[in-house]
Amino acid sequence: MKNLGRGSISFWQRISLIMFGLFLGILSLELILRFGGFAISSFQEHRNQLSLKQTDAYRIICLGESTTAGQYPAILEDVLNKRGSGIKFKVIDKGVRGTNSSAIYSQLETNLNTYHPDMVIVMMGINDFGGSQKYLWDENQRAGNFFRSFKVSKLAWILGQHIKSKFINKRVTSKELIGKTYTGFSEEAFYKAIRLNPRDRNAYIGLAIVYKNAGQAQRAQALLRKAIDIDPYYADAYFVLGWSYNESGYFHLAEMTLTKATQACPLNDNSYLELGRFYMNRGRLNKAEEALKRSVWLDPGNSEAYCLLGWLYKEQNNPYLARAAFQDAASAGTSNSQAYIELGWYYKNDGDLFSAEEMFKKAIEIDHKNTNGYLELGQFYNDRGWFDKGEEILKKAIEIDPQCYKAYAELGRCYRLQNDLLLAETSLKTSLKIDPNYGKSYFGLGWVYIDQQRFADSQVIFQKGLTMAPENDLIYAGLAWLYKLQNRPRESEELLKKAIAINRFNDNALVELALIYKREGRSAEAEKIIKNALSYMPDNDLLYGALVTIYKELGNDKLAQKYTLIMNRIRTKSYTALVRTNYLRIKYILDKRGVVLVCMQYPLRSIEPLKQIFEKDDKNIIFVENMHIFKEALKKEKFSDYFVDMFAGDFGHCTPKGNRLLSKNIANVILSEIK
Repeated sequence: MKNLGRGSISFWQRISLIMFGLFLGILSLELILRFGGFAISSFQEHRNQLSLKQTDAYRIICLGESTTAGQYPAILEDVLNKRGSGIKFKVIDKGVRGTNSSAIYSQLETNLNTYHPDMVIVMMGINDFGGSQKYLWDENQRAGNFFRSFKVSKLAWILGQHIKSKFINKRVTSKELIGKTYTGFSEEAFYKAIRLNPRDRNAYIGLAIVYKNAGQAQRAQALLRKAIDIDPYYADAYFVLGWSYNESGYFHLAEMTLTKATQACPLNDNSYLELGRFYMNRGRLNKAEEALKRSVWLDPGNSEAYCLLGWLYKEQNNPYLARAAFQDAASAGTSNSQAYIELGWYYKNDGDLFSAEEMFKKAIEIDHKNTNGYLELGQFYNDRGWFDKGEEILKKAIEIDPQCYKAYAELGRCYRLQNDLLLAETSLKTSLKIDPNYGKSYFGLGWVYIDQQRFADSQVIFQKGLTMAPENDLIYAGLAWLYKLQNRPRESEELLKKAIAINRFNDNALVELALIYKREGRSAEAEKIIKNALSYMPDNDLLYGALVTIYKELGNDKLAQKYTLIMNRIRTKSYTALVRTNYLRIKYILDKRGVVLVCMQYPLRSIEPLKQIFEKDDKNIIFVENMHIFKEALKKEKFSDYFVDMFAGDFGHCTPKGNRLLSKNIANVILSEIK
């Protein structure tokens, strides 16, 4: 037997050392993923962790959206501790950019268990959409598998699925070819088909789409006209040519081409469907209704036409006809999962969240291999703050189709809403590797970099997004925001104009552009663009808020008061039951734990709607009203002295001066209550 020296290591000892090394590596990666994103983005979480060591301090957690995250909490701590109250305060900033009241509520127990606060300040609701709350919440939704909660396992899963996707060849059906992407077919292949058969109309359309996707619109349009010359009754060629003209801004030619499709193919219901879709995009609703009604008359089973009619009636503020059209869509397409998805969208926008979830689940039940149903349900859960459920359903979509770039993008949003910025970055990058043309992923990744204060990287990704997805208005708006942070107003203005040209309903871009004009003394231009937007968005309180701000700065108190009344009437009517429910649930949990609740209203907004939420149970609540102090401040100084933007219409994210004013007011109220 060989004599082993003192320095020798046995086989099993080597295995043990290797396993221990792997464990340390995984543990290190887990720690990086858990805390790296926070350290990169700001000192916010670092300060929060330090508060855990100060056991003798009176702890206050601040919950909210971007108006809280990195805004007033640090200043509030400074103000409170300089008041000489004899109490040592520690303020913990748990604001999350882009979050909503449901997400804030869903993270409440975790925050309470981690920081054990004496007081919680809540300012939320600005990111929630309107509608009546009919949804029953599952209180056990946060329970999950222990191992799956580890971030390193999530990162490994994302990377593993992406590797898997590279080995899957996707089939392309004939339906996917016409008018869409022609995935897997090259320019050379289509030329070869044309040489073999010069009258192959499909080859001309395929080649046209290759050129269209490459940004060579004129070559694409010439080929599509050739396809129509070969077969003047081929509806698909008219559709693709019409939408190509539309994307190029040749709206008259687009309308003429799509109209010709109805004349050449008068019995083709899809001819009228596409014409109706065009009219809807142009805001010509009467013409759209006429074409879509013709489509469903020709084919009562055309669920897509019914869906478009539903959205048309909703835009016309006719909820009865809208609901009926969506229900007809579902009835007409009982085997069409997309019809149920659209009905789910309708219920979601109408605030009927229980029915919305049921429709998305129904879509999955009808076609469990169609990732669209999973995508919508995952987004629905993320919007509600049910991140565990959102993550689970989106991963199912990716398991069904590892090349589902939209699922990776939504998974990235899910992680960003939880401030898991490194996981968000990985998911969004994976989405872009699969489809480098998906605009939402550039938008999301750009904002992840802004959250991490990697502004140079954010600029690069936004600019690349504009090259790859030039029709995405959100990317223009995101880059405009970045340029505003860098004090580049001219470039920001041009980008906002482009965003609005692409999507005239982008109210945030409209308000930001108005703010630029207002800051430069171009109030007449600011007033003009807001009033023009109100002509087609008459119930948009954000726009009325911007108009109020413009008139106040112009000294026109009469008009400011007039539009304030309209704005408040809209807000009172649309104050979401979802926000009310989440406020009441937060109070219920805090009451059980004996933690003081501070309900704070946004600057320049009335406290009364917030008080009305608790009119039957207002004990143990401290209300902080910020309207009057900001109104008084704005009588003496400019709006831009206190707000860096106007994202909410009548107010925006505070400047350091604005946050100090806010913090002083909060401190006054808190100290008067706890002494």
